[in-house]
Amino acid sequence: MMIDPKIYSQSIRNENLTELKKERNRLIEEIREYENAMYDDNIVMISNPDPETIYLNNHLYLAEVCRLIGERLSDGDLNYEF
Repeated sequence: MMIDPKIYSQSIRNENLTELKKERNRLIEEIREYENAMYDDNIVMISNPDPETIYLNNHLYLAEVCRLIGERLSDGDLNYEF
């Protein structure tokens, strides 16, 4: 079951910048895996929710993670390892 992006955002709101970066990278990796699998005719992806829904929600979640990272940096939290 996928959760609403705003609820997702609330669930990670208290993470530090390092953890937000890890979550951002995890989401990007899942997005890339889906995109790579789309072109592989030998892979059948059956899930509930369907892969397209997961793909869409990962993009929405990614936007929330990036927004939170931006908020932290705007607030002057420069203890962020790039």
